[in-house]
Amino acid sequence: MSTLLIIPGAQKSGTGSLVQLLRQHADIQPGQIKEPQFFAMQPPVVAQWARWYRQEFFPASDCRYQIDGSTMYLHSAEAPSLIAAQDPEARIVITLRDPASRTYSSWQHLHKKISRPDQRSYTQVLREVSSEAAALGIWDSEQAAIDAAIKAGCIDTGYLGADYGLDKWPRPFAADFQDPLQLFRYFGLSQYRIGVERFEAAFPGRVKVIYFEQREVTDFLQVDWPAAWDGEGLLGHRNETRTPKSPWVHAAFTAGKRLGITSNRIRALKPLSNFLRQKLWEKPAKVSQELRAETQELLMDEYRYWHARDSRLTELWPVLPR
Repeated sequence: MSTLLIIPGAQKSGTGSLVQLLRQHADIQPGQIKEPQFFAMQPPVVAQWARWYRQEFFPASDCRYQIDGSTMYLHSAEAPSLIAAQDPEARIVITLRDPASRTYSSWQHLHKKISRPDQRSYTQVLREVSSEAAALGIWDSEQAAIDAAIKAGCIDTGYLGADYGLDKWPRPFAADFQDPLQLFRYFGLSQYRIGVERFEAAFPGRVKVIYFEQREVTDFLQVDWPAAWDGEGLLGHRNETRTPKSPWVHAAFTAGKRLGITSNRIRALKPLSNFLRQKLWEKPAKVSQELRAETQELLMDEYRYWHARDSRLTELWPVLPR
């Protein structure tokens, strides 16, 4: 059986580009979709459907690796052990991004959704998490902010519900996630250290952490490097966040979804997809330097850890002066 190649995150850190790149290699087989999030589900679900995942999610082949790019795995306490139970020899490639940039991008990613599952502004989220972070820590402070937002009707708690992803990946079981609120943990998901160390403990010597260094990935996997990729660096964000230019765009896409015209179907029609992307959607405004500095201050322990672990990051992830 092929070896699992897991890219567990971090979310909004170029995982889509990395999967798209690696799946072009003859030794690497993609699943039906990039992110099945299978090992982020409750352990009984994983145990019941594990055989189906290995035999049905991945078409039969003799490829060396089968790739799963589910970004909910990095911050799942259960995922490393669940993956190891299925394939103790699995290879793990974790791609990371400047924590402050990732935090804002993950908020923007949900904010662009047609349904707007989180109605809060980035400034509001930042202030709420900062207010209790010193006393509770970032994770618990953000949980308190999420609880308050749910009570205020600002968060759609059903976003990661039982039918999550069925429009992209028909499966014979309902989704039952370990943490159905994970995608609203913008700051918590930028605390990479705990998740990375969990994977390193579960897969000693088989985890690679990268910061957009493409060549290191192929060396780690011991696969040939296609000449066409030389010197190109990692591809740009495949799932780059864009927002609609007009409320009418929201209305049109909402109506289309009711008729079964999903964004994935439109995306498959490349010329039309590219035209609509340019004409109807735009890149959101970047976070202000002030808010970025505040975000970095809140995540300063993470910056210190990674700067100490890899000296290259002092330049790749510079900290703004306050």
